[in-house]
Amino acid sequence: MYGQHLRVETLAVPSSDSLIEVLWVRLVARVHLIVGVIYRPPCGAISPFLEDLHNQLVHVTGLGKPICVVGDTNFDTSQPDKPDVTRYLQALHDLSLKQIVTGPTRPESGSQLDHVIVSEGVAKLRHLKTVQRFTYDVIGRRLACGYVCWLCCALLVVALAAGVGVSVPLVLRLEPSAGLQQRLHTAKQILSQVPLIDGHNDLPWNIRKFVHNNLRIFNFSADLRAAEPWASSPWSHTDIGRLRRGHVGAQLAT
Repeated sequence: MYGQHLRVETLAVPSSDSLIEVLWVRLVARVHLIVGVIYRPPCGAISPFLEDLHNQLVHVTGLGKPICVVGDTNFDTSQPDKPDVTRYLQALHDLSLKQIVTGPTRPESGSQLDHVIVSEGVAKLRHLKTVQRFTYDVIGRRLACGYVCWLCCALLVVALAAGVGVSVPLVLRLEPSAGLQQRLHTAKQILSQVPLIDGHNDLPWNIRKFVHNNLRIFNFSADLRAAEPWASSPWSHTDIGRLRRGHVGAQLAT
């Protein structure tokens, strides 16, 4: 579920028949961001791919919003002197885009095929190192991902960048002696500006376990702390009301 402050719009970007697989979306929140999820099959021809990628990037950069593209391009940028890799990196450079992954993403081969491409505004983020470390953790596992998985990675990278940029300055304003109420106020300030994406929640599992996914008999507005068998279950800690009060902006389940 998305909070009211975060909206995702699919973008229609012209493309040619180059075997490139791309999904473009616009994230509409406190700022607008263009996110792309990309995959190039290893058997795909190089020149049509580069031409198609260039044309699509020209289109989205023309929208005038920050850009973040993630995915598997099957260009090993740990070998920048290879002619195809050189052409690929030059195409990004010509559009003022930067590939920010600098370490191996395939541990068994040491190759660097999974990329995060950002526009100049995103590349200058003060806390980019944190985003890079997070990115290595996400894509360094060589998951067999499709669009959904890569889009989740993109959303998490963008959310982390936005979250760090907003939350760190607010936290640094706190005095070490700040009391609980002041810290709670700061936490609510952060959550009002940055969507909190929760990666684990037992509520869907318990709906399956206790009512066998029969949503017609489940009361989504109920306080499950006072409803059995939820109340006595050691694995039931959330309901919709508590998620909203806790400012959860999105729920990711894989």
